[in-house]
Amino acid sequence: MSNVDSLGAAMKSNIIPNKEYLLQGSIMNKYVDVLLERLRGLCDNVDSGFEQFHDQEMCFSIRDKARPTIVRSSVDVAVTPTIVEYLTELGARLEFEYAARGYMFRKGRMKITVFKINPASYDSINNKPEEFVSQSYLVEMSVLAPTGQEAIGEEMKAFAEQLKPLVHLDKIDIKRSVHPMS
Repeated sequence: MSNVDSLGAAMKSNIIPNKEYLLQGSIMNKYVDVLLERLRGLCDNVDSGFEQFHDQEMCFSIRDKARPTIVRSSVDVAVTPTIVEYLTELGARLEFEYAARGYMFRKGRMKITVFKINPASYDSINNKPEEFVSQSYLVEMSVLAPTGQEAIGEEMKAFAEQLKPLVHLDKIDIKRSVHPMS
């Protein structure tokens, strides 16, 4: 079920997922095929294999330093070509933008992506994974859910344990990893 499908189902039941629960990790290029095979066996799309995706992500924020966790507010909507202009007028600021290319798996309500990033705009999305910036793939596991669904974290951690020692998925403190001396 895609985010759009799950959002549509949630809207029919008057429960709109507004939080993203997230674990992240990375895996070196030389081990990614083993991880993809393991995910193929563990995930729901075992018969159809994995989905490939090409995506552009733009992260906007309105300053709110009171949040100490990785649980993020999430709104997934169809947009017009002028969405960047609209968000800017609302006071949002573009934090970062990147192009992503990789593979997506589903396990129940969890979405697992294995992808390469290029810290550039949508124009660079047609690059081959080998042309992207690093010698590793990012791995993310996420769930969109209503606020207060704390059991999701335990579910996600249990699934992440099955991917060890290939990849260690954890909550990443961006500030700590960018500024290790602070």
